[in-house]
Amino acid sequence: MAMDKVEAARLARKCLPKMRKDNELIPKGIEDNLVAEDVSVECLSRLWAGMGYIYDVTVKGKFHIIVKRVIPPPKGRQSFGDKRKAVSYQVEANFYNNVAPKLISNHGLSIPSPYHVEKNDANDQVTICMSRLEGSPGSLCSDDEIHAVLRWMATLHAATWGEKADLFVREDGLHPIGSYWHLDTRPDEHDNMPRKGWEGRLKRAARAIDGRLKRDHMQCCIHGDAKDANMVFSCNDNNEKFVMMYDFQYVGKAPPTIDLAYFFCVAASCGDDN
Repeated sequence: MAMDKVEAARLARKCLPKMRKDNELIPKGIEDNLVAEDVSVECLSRLWAGMGYIYDVTVKGKFHIIVKRVIPPPKGRQSFGDKRKAVSYQVEANFYNNVAPKLISNHGLSIPSPYHVEKNDANDQVTICMSRLEGSPGSLCSDDEIHAVLRWMATLHAATWGEKADLFVREDGLHPIGSYWHLDTRPDEHDNMPRKGWEGRLKRAARAIDGRLKRDHMQCCIHGDAKDANMVFSCNDNNEKFVMMYDFQYVGKAPPTIDLAYFFCVAASCGDDN
């Protein structure tokens, strides 16, 4: 689904003042006379369950804005899964609006710079405008890439440790329980687990495990979906590899071990040696 160029120009005008702080090559006042003919729009991908699209808006053929536009089904027709996803996008908007600037300026965390966020509470629609990450996907089969991810996680976890996590939840609108997979949001998956064998034993233990994780005294804010599809890699001036991460739909309070376990099981499991 194409984004109207008039709408793209409107968003670009909102974004350009903040973009200029990161890129001194953007002329002052360019946003004052920006019109539809000054922008181009490329649809990069469709969001899960058809809930919207991601666009690359280019201004004057030079300056890029990534626009994530979320359009959930009408509230009266949303399934349990639809509601979960709609909430996750609201949380992502809160993250970019309230938390990302602090993590970038105070801790140097490599994430997209937020330029402009719009939320419509009446219909759950969300628009997030952010910087384009320059890098390439990784295989996560090298020590350099795995260590880069672990350093990134350690920075996020340390920056949000303890009582800070509660503040980010209470004041900035992050999930009270972070992670793409946690039991409160997965009743159907839990019900559908086999009742026999090791999966049956895990099913019977699931609620006790979930309760233990919630009571863990070591809490912070986790990314919540630390898989390779949400990572881009590059190298610094010393040729050291670092990772940039995006997609913050499931960021929230949880033990840091959830991020680590998810990462090692889902993303970094490519061979016995690693």
